[in-house]
Amino acid sequence: MQFKRKIPLNSESSVKGNNGITLVIGGCGLYTGAPYFVSLSSLLSGSDLSYIFCEKETLIPLKVLLPEAIIVEIDFHEWILNRVSVCVFGSGLGRPTKEKCEKICRILEYLMKRNIFIIIDGDGIFFYSNNFEFFQKYKNIVLTPNYNEVKYLKDNNIHYVLKKGFVDVIEYNDRKIEILNRSHEIDDTNQNVLASTEMTLFKPIFVKRCGGQGDILAGILATFLSWTKTAEPDDVTDSIKTASIITRKASEFASKKYGMALKTREIIFEIQKSMESVFK
Repeated sequence: MQFKRKIPLNSESSVKGNNGITLVIGGCGLYTGAPYFVSLSSLLSGSDLSYIFCEKETLIPLKVLLPEAIIVEIDFHEWILNRVSVCVFGSGLGRPTKEKCEKICRILEYLMKRNIFIIIDGDGIFFYSNNFEFFQKYKNIVLTPNYNEVKYLKDNNIHYVLKKGFVDVIEYNDRKIEILNRSHEIDDTNQNVLASTEMTLFKPIFVKRCGGQGDILAGILATFLSWTKTAEPDDVTDSIKTASIITRKASEFASKKYGMALKTREIIFEIQKSMESVFK
């Protein structure tokens, strides 16, 4: 597989962070699991470090669930923002207050200036659809909406026009707006559609759907995009495709073991086996 060449080679000179540092922005009183699954999936697929910015009431639960991550309240922590190599925004975010939204915009704007990939997932899709003008000029964005989250885009008159290979035009309030032709979309409903008019990655397989599978995809994709040194369409495609394949294989391996008792936690712990299978 072509992507295998992007996997970092560790050596005596390697330092912590060489394999990627993921930032997850999300987690509220109602949704604690989503940022946990994203962060853990990123670590298990190869990232060295993971930071989580979450709401205050989620700090202690997340610290107990995942002591491997550095977890702080959502705020402008510049020293962290200078370290991270990729960001997953929106997992378990809920509906933050206006004050919190202003902080989030400041954080995202800073990351955009650093030109790193931002994966918009979960509640971030709702935030994106309601703050479209804020995001429209930034090129390194990957959207991972599920079936219901796609509706947020449509409800706000944002419709994607698929061109060859990539989504590079958005229809917004009957206006066509160019997005520097590098915004990408995965529909993770079946994890089989890349933002392409023709490319289908998988034959359908029947795996129980459970909450958190999209979070696994976002976490793995975060790691792989941090290994992608350029924003060239082919490189991004390769990262997205490989993350989708590994997520699907991990789900398949776990499903064979647990059947209808399948939960997201079981899928996560098949990531290593899935990667070994894909990269052998």
